[in-house]
This record gives sequence, C-alpha cells and structure tokens, in this order.
Amino acid sequence: MRKKTLIAFSLLLVSVPYIIGWFVQGPDAYFSGLILNPIDGYSYFAKMYQGYSGEWLFRLSFTADPGKPAFLFEFYILLGQLSRLLNLSIPIVYHLTRLLSFVFVIVELDKFIHRNIRLQGISENWVLAFVIFGSGMGWIGLLGGYESADLLVAEGYIFYSALLNPHFILGMATMLYLLNIYLEDTEKYHWTKLIVGSALLAIIMPFGSVILCSLFSVYWIINGAVNNPEKLKNLFYIGIPAVLLVGFQYGETISHTQLRLWNQQNITTSPPLWDVLLSFAPMIIFAFYSFRNWKNNWGNIGYKIAVIWFIICFGMLLIPFELQRRFMFSLAIPVTLIGLYGLDDVLGRVKREELIKKVVFSIPIISIIFLFLIMGFSILNRSEFSFISRSEFDAYQWIKEDVNTKSVILSDEKYAIKIPGFTGHNVFYGHPFETIDAARKKADLEMLLTCQDKFANHINDYSIEENLDMILLAQEVYKEASCLHEYEIINTNSDFILIKVRE
Repeated sequence: MRKKTLIAFSLLLVSVPYIIGWFVQGPDAYFSGLILNPIDGYSYFAKMYQGYSGEWLFRLSFTADPGKPAFLFEFYILLGQLSRLLNLSIPIVYHLTRLLSFVFVIVELDKFIHRNIRLQGISENWVLAFVIFGSGMGWIGLLGGYESADLLVAEGYIFYSALLNPHFILGMATMLYLLNIYLEDTEKYHWTKLIVGSALLAIIMPFGSVILCSLFSVYWIINGAVNNPEKLKNLFYIGIPAVLLVGFQYGETISHTQLRLWNQQNITTSPPLWDVLLSFAPMIIFAFYSFRNWKNNWGNIGYKIAVIWFIICFGMLLIPFELQRRFMFSLAIPVTLIGLYGLDDVLGRVKREELIKKVVFSIPIISIIFLFLIMGFSILNRSEFSFISRSEFDAYQWIKEDVNTKSVILSDEKYAIKIPGFTGHNVFYGHPFETIDAARKKADLEMLLTCQDKFANHINDYSIEENLDMILLAQEVYKEASCLHEYEIINTNSDFILIKVRE
C-alpha cells in the first residue's frame, strides 16, 4: 500500500458524497452541502454567517434573545470572515477547510508514526491506514436497530470526523502537531509553535486542550519530572495558553445569562460501556491483549504516549459530567495504535499473517460503508435537510433582503434550522440545544402552528413577550392556521408565505 495512493484515496472518499450532492442538484433544488448530522451542520453555517456579516464575536442564533456577543466558536466566526474575504460561499469554505484539515492530520499522523511506532510485522503505511480508517463494529448493533458510538460520535474517529466537519479533524491535526513538536523539541522556534498551536487548539476544540495538557503532564511525570526541565518548559508553553483560553471561554458560558441556560441543556453523556467497547472493536480487544506484553512495549515512546492518551480519555468518559461524551474526542487514535501492538504480537505467532491483518482491517470498515449508505440514501431521496427547494431558497432571500436584520423569525423546525445560516436572522426555535428553553419553545411552536389553546384567537401578546416579528410558513400549514390569517403578508409564492405579526 503506497502512502501517496492511500492519501489520495482517503481524500477522494471524504469528497465523493458531497461532489455527488452538488452534481445531482438542479434548478428545482439546491444541495445545501450537508448530509450527515445536518442539525449541527446548520448551526456551524449560522456561526460562519455571523463572521461573513462582519461580526467577530459569537451570539446565539437559534433563540429570540441572544444576549450580548461572546468569545466562543471563533473558529467558525473566522471561517465566515474568510468566506467574505475570498468571496466564496459558506459551504465551499466549510468543505475546503475540512479537506485541508484532513491532509494536515494525515501528515502529522504519518510523522508521529514514523518517529515513534516500532512494529515487527506491520509496516508504517499499514499503521497509517489502520488509524485513518479506525472505527468499530457498531454495524452489528445497527443490524438490530441500535446506533452505537462509531455511527454517532464522529469526534472519536479520524475518518468519520473528516467526513463530517472541519473543526473535529482540525482539532485532531493540531493535537498531533503539538505532540510531534513536544517530543522533538529541537525544532527551530519550537516554543513559538507550541504557544500558537496550543492557543489554536483551545479555540478550535477546547476539550482537545484538556486531553492534550493532561497527556503531556502525565508523560512528563512518568519520565522523571526532575530530570526533564526542557519538557517542563514545553508543558508551560502549551499549558498557559490552554488554561487562559479554555478558562476564559468557560467563564463566558457561566457568566452570560443566555449562554448559561444554553449550556445547561447541552447534555452529551457517555454511551454505555458495552457500546464503547463495541464501537472500538476489534482494535480495543487487541489493545487489551497488548498489555500482557506491556513491559517490552513500554520502552517505545509511541506505545507509552498512546496508553496514557487512552487512559486519560477513557477515564474522563467515566466522570459524572454533562459533557462527558466530549472526551471521546480522538479516542480511536490511541486505541488503534495500542491495538496494533497487540495485533503485531498475534501476527508473530500465527501463519497467514497477511490475511489476518487484512481481515482485522476490514471488520470496522463495514461501519464506514454503512455511513456511506446512509449518505447515499439521503442524496438519492433528496432529503429535505440536505436539499433546499427553489421556492424555499426564494423565501430565505425574502428574509435576507427585505426584513430588518434584528427581526426574529418563527418557522417550522425543518426550515428554522436553516434560516440563521442562510439569512443571518435569529429564529424563535430551531435547535434542540441552542434554543434557550428549547422544550417549551418547541411545544409552543407546535400549538401556534395549529392555533391551539392560548393561540386559538390571536398571538399579539405572545409575539410581544417573545420578541417575535415574522412567521415563515409552508402554504399548506398557513391555510390551516386560521389564527394567523389576520396578519400582513410580506411575501408569498406557490409554497411559502411570510407574514408580519409585530411592527
């Protein structure tokens, strides 16, 4: 397996679904640029639109009262600024960044493997392929109707992250970049690179900063803290920007009224232990097997780093914490690296080692195939979350061009999720995590669109109370919503109608 071929093939794989999506769009429907997990994807588009509009700080887009801007999600804000500077659309910049980040992670991963991983029966190129495509056996659960972490938690895996969004994969690349510099501190200006890289990681992926600083701290202690003054300096170069920036961003979320409420409902707990084991099998099995020979392996820097990395991530997954699942970030990298030591041991004891190696490599690939099947089904069926009809696009243009920028829009959930990313306007309800008091707002939305209970006659008082200005509805919904017929129609076409409910 040639390295250049592997890299080219990997890039092609993470590009093909989106290329097909843009290819099959037509005058009646536009491809949005999102396929997997579009709900989060549209929230990233919304953040980029803020930057595209010239803003430098983040504000909540999926709620009527966002509060003051805050220093959060600056990565996507800056990508939006870049879109404006280059005069490129937000989806194009989003995907170009994703692909460039994938190249970055492969380069840094290859560098780490070449310098630090020593195996007898598995070549460097095979190690690279195993880690890039590392996944799990969640396809077994899927056959029974259960979606496990390797099909849901993209941030745990390199390939899945590269297939989905730019910040997961760029976060992993930055972690590996810092790891390589930390271990090879003879590089010119290494301290500058550590400081800048750590600051970028804290902005791109704060949980990655927590994992990496913990990894470096434990590694420094294990290798003899007193005898490693240079490594202590490196630890400070990385730790100080991380602590300052992660701490500042956390302070923003707890001191800001709206962001504090947003954070309280942003709960992502860890999957069950059996799910984690299934989602990293078979490599996690070989990883545990490698521990039987840990004394021989421990002298290898790559193995030692991977074990510490694994223990930190796995341990943090067990901490009772609302966002504990976030610590699955990058977990497939150490699991696969440790597992390859176990597999290497097995291959040295059996015949037909090439066949066994290929079989072990192929087992988790089935989960990746399922991801492609899901994407293909979405594209072929022109999912309403992946494609935007011409009339829907025209409706967003009305909002973008004819409505005051401070107006709050109410719409059905499937349209409201897209409005901030395509128009820059805030919505009443649009995201289960990023809308303040989301459960109540969703219930009110459903009652309002069917004119039930307190909305049976009119919504004047409610629109004032909730800062609601405009309502965008599909024509068939509007016809049934008699409580809205008294309000001024701003614009209309065959499928959509925009009405004003408050001056």
